[in-house]
Amino acid sequence: MYYSDAFLSPRHQNSEDTKFVPNKEKRKFAYSISDMMTGNSNADEAVLTAHGIRPTAVRNLVYKAIEAFSDTFCLTDLEDALESVDKSTLFRTLTLFAEHHLLHEIEDGSGSKKYCLCWNDHTCSVDELHCHFYCEACRKTFCLDHTHIPVVRYPDGFELRQIDYLLKGLCPECRRKQRG
Repeated sequence: MYYSDAFLSPRHQNSEDTKFVPNKEKRKFAYSISDMMTGNSNADEAVLTAHGIRPTAVRNLVYKAIEAFSDTFCLTDLEDALESVDKSTLFRTLTLFAEHHLLHEIEDGSGSKKYCLCWNDHTCSVDELHCHFYCEACRKTFCLDHTHIPVVRYPDGFELRQIDYLLKGLCPECRRKQRG
């Protein structure tokens, strides 16, 4: 996805125009293949299909597990939630989901790529580009959903392919612990 034209359009320069409220009510449990076989996955399949992804039992399972995360997650988090699925399958599925803009990838400098589900009807559009906060103490990365990436002007001739805006410091919990 190339962001240059849409990212610099006047409608994105006013932060009031890009406000959104993500639906982040999440379930706190892990899934297994047997859960997928007995559950109704029509809504999940519709989301995958809308993104050009062929639904399979494992892809539905991974999507359901991703929905349960309340913030960013890494491959290890997904492995812990889905012990019945091997690491290479999870990695390939995450890569596929990112290529189809169902989720976006975050490089937070920790050496472990983080992922975040796109919340605006799962389109991962320019309106959804937001900042992230990396806590240097607990090493968690948080989505700052309502803090949009500011417009950055760059010289003609450059082609913009990715935008990352990362703040680093202490999350509220780690800050409280340090002040003790």
